[in-house]
Amino acid sequence: PRDCLKDGQNVDSDLVAVLERTPTYYAARIAEDKLMSTLNKEFMSKIDSITEKVKNEKNTTDLIITELREKVQNMEESLSESNAREQSLQNEVASKEQEVLQVRSDLEEERLERIAVEKHMKKSMKRMEDDLKE
Repeated sequence: PRDCLKDGQNVDSDLVAVLERTPTYYAARIAEDKLMSTLNKEFMSKIDSITEKVKNEKNTTDLIITELREKVQNMEESLSESNAREQSLQNEVASKEQEVLQVRSDLEEERLERIAVEKHMKKSMKRMEDDLKE
């Protein structure tokens, strides 16, 4: 009843005091307190439930992030190893190509020497034939 009064209202304070002592007033106050208590419990329960869900989702997200980081790290290591193998193979190919070029060069040199020897032999044989004819 007191909280129902508006500012500046002219009401006998004794009447208000008497009304506040009635069983209906007490019952209303008790019901209001119980309702507020129940609402607070439900509200806190919902907050706790939401907080628990958020914690679970955060834990799940953290776990996923950790697993993804591990996978990324493994992929980076694998890529690094693959790049190293590729570089090694490229070096080996370059080395083999160099060897092939050297063998070709050696073969060409031998061919030219053989041609020179054949020419020299032909000239020598020609001279010998000419010498024999004379």
